[in-house]
Parts: sequence; structure tokens; C-alpha cells
Amino acid sequence: MSTVATYKDFKLVKGYLKVSAKEWVKTGKKKHVEKIRNAAVVLILRDATQKQEDITIRDNVTRCGSGASKDVFTLDNYNFVVKMMTDEKTKYEWRAEQQRFDRYKHVVEKEMMYCFGQIFLEKTSTGDGDASILLAEKLLFTGKSKLTSLFVTMQCTPQAWESYVQMQVEILRLLFRFVHHDVVPWDAKIDNVGLAEAREPHSAAVWVFCDLDGLRDTTEYPNVGGSFKQILETMVNQDRFLMQPHQNDAIAHGWQAPYEKVQTLMREALVTHEMGTERWTCPSPSPPYLKSLETQMLAVKPETGDKEANFPYPFTQNLLPRTSASEVHRAAASSHTVTAPMAPPPAASPDASMKSASEIAMGSEYHSTGSGFHRGLPQRG
Repeated sequence: MSTVATYKDFKLVKGYLKVSAKEWVKTGKKKHVEKIRNAAVVLILRDATQKQEDITIRDNVTRCGSGASKDVFTLDNYNFVVKMMTDEKTKYEWRAEQQRFDRYKHVVEKEMMYCFGQIFLEKTSTGDGDASILLAEKLLFTGKSKLTSLFVTMQCTPQAWESYVQMQVEILRLLFRFVHHDVVPWDAKIDNVGLAEAREPHSAAVWVFCDLDGLRDTTEYPNVGGSFKQILETMVNQDRFLMQPHQNDAIAHGWQAPYEKVQTLMREALVTHEMGTERWTCPSPSPPYLKSLETQMLAVKPETGDKEANFPYPFTQNLLPRTSASEVHRAAASSHTVTAPMAPPPAASPDASMKSASEIAMGSEYHSTGSGFHRGLPQRG
């Protein structure tokens, strides 16, 4: 079963974190910032229906990415990620992602990265100051990570090109489904969407939006059409800049010309004056001009043709949305430990076979978060 199917009724209520390693990281305009690299965590999940016992997860986490005010960590042995917010200036946004998920869950649950709760950490736990952590499902990959891997490691074969175009088409369909429900994914770009494992048995993996604090509705942006036009314009410009660090690789592999052609097609079809002045009350999730654009994008062919027909591309199929989660995880190990007696086994982690499981004893060195605190620490309001 998928992570969402297994833990859907549970919510993070308490957490413990012990930093085991830090490192200096260059971020934005700041020269270097010391960030957590590895930590030991204990996460306590509670069944909202009160039909099952609490689940306690003990594991190690490793930082896998950083944003302007947040760091993202992956668990070694579970298909979860932990998003940690630490910037004092953005404290009012600390609960934004969970709040947005809860707010729009009834209309676009299948289009969002699933969130399992957000809690606060005491400064004694992080060592640097107060923080907030969000527990969410781990994606199979983001659009940016897959596109970057294609630029760097693969020739522009017809198969690889088909995978990229299919990914871009699915991302556009995802964004239009949001707007169909009058929800504006304001910070839409290729690194804020990703492929999540299938939510239901025997179903395909699904494309989801994974930066939920950027979601808005008609109460904040009444002109959905005008807002969406700006979003698409920003997205196309940002996606174009993704090519720059890999330009030499892209030219050598035949990616640049067809990639820029697709970006031009998207800009000409979607970033239009008509879309900007149109006020959508109930836009179609797949309007005629989107279908026409998909046909034009699929008609673009890579320059190299089948020159590299014998080039191995073992992970190309994982890019296609029709690939099932079982196929993606076929080679992954399935040996995991869940501490709660009534908890179902967790979904296999794609990289579990490359890492050893670790048991973490929850002692006095851990510090509690959430609805209460351990060993006499004051309770937050």
C-alpha cells in the first residue's frame, strides 16, 4: 500500500529531534549558513478516527534540499519527507502548507502532495532556535530533478524526448485542474510539482503540486484567469532558465532546440492577452487550446533522431505518469520496522536498499513538540 493509503487517517501530533551533524551551505545572497545535515527523529502519529493506536516512527533524516526559508529532509526507511521552517521572519507562514492542504482538501486532494500534520519544535531540539516541521508524503521525483537528470545523463533519444514532453503535458493538465476548481497555484513551476506514488491499489502514479503555501482561491485572487496568465508566464520563464546551467550538455545531446521550441509553444498558446482579460467562473480542466497545444508539443521531435538507438535508458519509463508505483519500487528493498502494534507496514522506500535501518532510543536527550512537551518543558499556546 502507498504511504497515503497506509497513514491517511493519522496525523502528526508530537515529535522529537536530535541533531547529529551540521554543515555550512551557501544559500542565496547569504555567503554561508550552517544547516542540519543529519538528525535522529521520533514522530508520533495519532488516528483521527480513534480506532487505531498511536504509531511511533523512529528513524534518521538527511537533508535533501533547501529553499529560501525551509529545508527538506528524507527519512531513511519511510516514504515521508520532513519540511522544516526556521526563518524567524516567516514565522507567520509556518503552518501555511498544512492549513492550505486542509482548506482545499475537499476539492483538490488528489492534486496536492499529501500532508500529515505540522507541529512546532523547541529551540533545545534544533540547537539554533524555534522551528516548525511538516510531515508529508515522499514523491518519486520532482519535475526539475527528472528534467535535470535527462539533460545531464542522457542523449536526446526519441524515447527520452517522449518522456519529457509527456511530463510537461501532465504538469499543464495538473495546473488546469487546479484552476477548474478556482484554486490558483501561485508559485507553479517545474520544481514545485512532482510524481507521487499511486494513492489507490492498481492505479497509476499521480502528478501533484508540492509547494502548498502558494495556493490561493477567488477570495484572494478574484480574477482567476488573469492570475493564471501571470502564473503560466512566470513558469515558462523559470523553466527556460533551467537550461542555462546545463546548456553545454543540452547542446551536445540535442536537447536545446526542441526544448526551447516547446517553451515557445507554451508561451504563445497560454500567455495571451485574451486569457489575461478573461474572468473564468468555471474553466474547463482541459480547454480546446490546451488540447491543441499538447498536439503541437508531441509533434516536436529531437534533433538526434534515433542516432543513439542503442543507448541504455533504464529509468526513462519511470518518467511516464502511467508507470505504476509497484514498477517504480520493483528493485527496492521491503524490510522496514514500524513500532506501533496495530500499524500496517510502511511502503517500501526507493532507496531503502542502499541504507541501513537504525533504531533510535528515545531518551532524555530528545525534546518534545506538538500538543505537549516532555520532562517538564512548558507547553506552547
